[in-house]
Amino acid sequence: MISSFFLVLKAIVLTVVIVLLMQIRVGDQTLEQKSEAWLKNSNYISYLQEAADGGMILFDQALNKLDEVLDRQKTITSEASSIISTEPETRADRLKLKRSKEFIQEKAQEAKSFVKKNVEDLQEDYLADEYGLDVVTEESEIEE
Repeated sequence: MISSFFLVLKAIVLTVVIVLLMQIRVGDQTLEQKSEAWLKNSNYISYLQEAADGGMILFDQALNKLDEVLDRQKTITSEASSIISTEPETRADRLKLKRSKEFIQEKAQEAKSFVKKNVEDLQEDYLADEYGLDVVTEESEIEE
């Protein structure tokens, strides 16, 4: 706790010292004014601005792609849960309907294969979109 306080105190003191040093006049301008003018007129600023703009575009595209993937995953999950749903809707249905173990296993297998197929499709789409890669599956290797 005390060490954190001293760290903050040192940072404040260092900031005050730097601000005071930047107020020293050299000629007709302060060091602060000269450094600001140098930064504004520097050739490298345009390159830094382009890099920052590119980073923002990349970040925006990544967020949009993530949103699309999550929406597709949500849809697949809800469809899969509707396939494997074995709960009757009312108490009367629960008394009449008895699911066999084989039926439940069959529905679970259908849901598993449905989810697996759609997840593989999502992975292939993602790799193709992001890296331009074509995914080779075992089935496509066998066919060739």
